[in-house]
Amino acid sequence: MNCNDIAPLLIAYVHNDLSDEEREAVESHLKNCPECSRTLEETIWTVELLERKVEADMESVEPLLGDLEVKVYRRLAAEWVREARRRWIDRLWFLRRPWAWAAYAAAALAFGVYIGSHHLAPERPADQPALAAKADECIRMRLRMYADEEAFRKLESAHVIKYVRGDEWKAWGVYNQVIRENPGTVAAMIASEEISTAEYKP
Repeated sequence: MNCNDIAPLLIAYVHNDLSDEEREAVESHLKNCPECSRTLEETIWTVELLERKVEADMESVEPLLGDLEVKVYRRLAAEWVREARRRWIDRLWFLRRPWAWAAYAAAALAFGVYIGSHHLAPERPADQPALAAKADECIRMRLRMYADEEAFRKLESAHVIKYVRGDEWKAWGVYNQVIRENPGTVAAMIASEEISTAEYKP
């Protein structure tokens, strides 16, 4: 092999990317050719210089990349929280207008009482007030179950603590508080689901 054949192989030789036959041919030529040996030394020097430069650049860029990664994860977590909240609100559409829902429930109750008192003959008239009181209590219980805005504010706060700040322990405490303060409600069900899927189990 002559110098023109060897020159393109020097970079691959430096990076140890040659076959055994090519490596032997290059080494054999380098023993007898001072000019190609000099070119090889310059190539090695250039490669080392480039590697040092890349390492220095990476050291200066790494802190910026770390900050960027944290920002990206926070942004993704915030998007996830918004999307999860939107899904729950879509399932519980009446939470957007709790007073309208209460008005519908009250109107339905009034209509039911009117129909029951004017068009149906009760077998035991003495039970009418008790039945109306039970129906009224049932409506109040359902309103408490779905329209507790404070519980949903705490849930939203727990989502932010867990998914944006990354503090599962504190979020776990808020979820438990929601369950304790609102037993049997939709908010308590959501909090229980979050606790059951949490990685942190105290």
